[in-house]
Amino acid sequence: MLRFLYHFLTSNSRHGTHSPFVYELADSVIYNKDFADTVRDGKGSGYHSKGEYLSRAISRKLGGKLMSSDLHANSIDRNTVLIIDISDFKESDLAYLENSCFIQVNNIYQTRENLKKWKSMISNPAIDVSIDLYYFGLLFHRPQQRKENFKLRYPFWIYGF
Repeated sequence: MLRFLYHFLTSNSRHGTHSPFVYELADSVIYNKDFADTVRDGKGSGYHSKGEYLSRAISRKLGGKLMSSDLHANSIDRNTVLIIDISDFKESDLAYLENSCFIQVNNIYQTRENLKKWKSMISNPAIDVSIDLYYFGLLFHRPQQRKENFKLRYPFWIYGF
């Protein structure tokens, strides 16, 4: 509970974001209820966790598709979104970023070890943009943008707990 409170107090909404890419993503998808409603069309389609609705919305905005974590980096199509639990994450998974929209990493605050692993991941040179939404994180490879790490409040009022 203390980690959640700390995250909430130290994170921003879209208005504390100084990256045009992240601001646009936050404004048009993450904090946009109308856009969120357009991806809730499949209640029974397997999107049950907090992050999967939001990842589905972001991938739709970026023109990608969702994929689970049991694949090799060279077997995915361009603009695929990899969803992986942090406990299953391997350094070699960063190769996905060359072809993907982003990687969603779940459970980053579940344990101290997970949080250390998250901090190590976002310091990797292959990660240009990271977005920490407490329940999960998003990793992007955007060479045209300088390296930045963002903490945004998860919009539970839109996507639920």
